[in-house]
Amino acid sequence: MKVAIAGSTGFIGRNTVAKFAKEGIEVHALLRNTSEVEQKRKVLENLGAKPFIVDYSTPSSVAHALSEVDVLLHVAGASSQSVHTNFEESNVLLTKNVVTACLLANVKKIVYNSGLGVNQETTQCYFISKYRCEIIIKQSGLEYVIFRPSYIVGVGDEFSEYLLQNILGDKPIPIFGSGEYRIQPVFVDDVTEIYLRCVKGVAGWNKTFDLVGAKIVSFKDYITLLASALHKKPVFSYVSLEEALRDAMRPSSERKTNPYMSVDELDVLISDFVSDATPLERAFGLKLTPLEEIVKRIAYHFSKRS
Repeated sequence: MKVAIAGSTGFIGRNTVAKFAKEGIEVHALLRNTSEVEQKRKVLENLGAKPFIVDYSTPSSVAHALSEVDVLLHVAGASSQSVHTNFEESNVLLTKNVVTACLLANVKKIVYNSGLGVNQETTQCYFISKYRCEIIIKQSGLEYVIFRPSYIVGVGDEFSEYLLQNILGDKPIPIFGSGEYRIQPVFVDDVTEIYLRCVKGVAGWNKTFDLVGAKIVSFKDYITLLASALHKKPVFSYVSLEEALRDAMRPSSERKTNPYMSVDELDVLISDFVSDATPLERAFGLKLTPLEEIVKRIAYHFSKRS
């Protein structure tokens, strides 16, 4: 079996490349021609993939990497925008070109990562772009599975790493507003197993799933769980949503109360989108890893490196 992965160099992509390669799947890892391309190529090769340098703005460039591929896993895109990149180019046009490349290369199936909370009534810029991507895929004629993930966490994910660094250094962690808005972290190892079963057709095609973890938890309680795994007590610094939003509008180097989230990322965090994990577990025949076990693994590996 051959699977191509768009977005192969990110946290989700790298973990999926490693999982698929270990399972004997031939992985075509798509990557952009950036200044770090040779370094990233070596990483992907060491994980067991065949790297292909592509230009996502040109469907024919992507199509050359899809020769004899059975399924394209599309986890590429952007979660925030600026004057240098925007959702129209990074999400919508990229998806349109990837779909066109599949049609050119006679790839019949696509698996896509959208976002938890995406729907036709949304008014959020990020979710609007993701919804438009879903429509492009559904109208393409390709067989598809669309996943709408909550926060995908695991060893090395940026979201948890930032929190752990502050916890271990006894530094205050900014809590925007109450911190009681809910998230539903899902373990990256569970995600890659679901992707594996998905490309093998376990759950069938032309379906959409919320890709969520087993437990719903508030943002503040997730931080507390991470801290407990390090035998620490977190230090919170409460920031009003007004100030957090104002800070997010500044260049990242000038932020004071909100150093790590863009306007779009903050918007998603406080949206309080959660779901029922039962349909996901039933469709793919697995039991999701408990959140307490996830944070213990993340914290253990982080402490070993620190």
